Amino acid sequence: MENPLTTWLSGKQSLPNAILTGKIASSPETWNTFLSIDEKEELFRANDLDWKSLEEASNETKTYIQEASKVVFGGTLRDPDHEDRYEIREKLGDPPKQVTPIYLIATECGGLEKIVYIGKTTTETRFSNGHLAALKLHDPKYDNCKKFIYRCSLWFLADDEYVSIEWLTDLSFSKAVIDSVESQLIHRLSPVLNSQKVNQNLSQWNFEIVVDAPVDRMILGLRNRLL
Repeated sequence: MENPLTTWLSGKQSLPNAILTGKIASSPETWNTFLSIDEKEELFRANDLDWKSLEEASNETKTYIQEASKVVFGGTLRDPDHEDRYEIREKLGDPPKQVTPIYLIATECGGLEKIVYIGKTTTETRFSNGHLAALKLHDPKYDNCKKFIYRCSLWFLADDEYVSIEWLTDLSFSKAVIDSVESQLIHRLSPVLNSQKVNQNLSQWNFEIVVDAPVDRMILGLRNRLL
């Protein structure tokens, strides 16, 4: 899904109210939830990827908006015109990327790809000391399999606006939402290397999750699938 900060700077739409307030008025049960598969990489490269913490991503978004308003608007936020957009990008660069708090580990064996582990991370150090699922993939039965990691951002259609998880300022609430999404995905898909949350849906909220992915990041037909 396209970053609303990017579409705002391109003049396509105004900023959603949630990115300004850091809150969503409605209850999570009413949200439409989207798991956007943003990146695919070979698993052995996982530790070299740019893992961003939820708090860091939230702060980067707030800072970018504040600085953009100072650059051309004197501190008052409004929709930028063509010259404003050029000046913001010239001084601040591109908007910060979304955080990717959900990841999928997959194997490709004999041309068949399968999700074997689903996890969450809200820190930048998740893979710095290795990962148990990656160690389990050293089992000889996976020797002839390719191993991949998919990094996913988390979006919601709430109060008629698309909202990214890092826009919410209550980090405890955001982490609870991420945990609920992970719990539901594990329970629904039952990856073989997950040992917890498989037999029971431990989600605090029951979401309808749509997997959003380009064709080159499809996993077992998950694209546009409702989970």
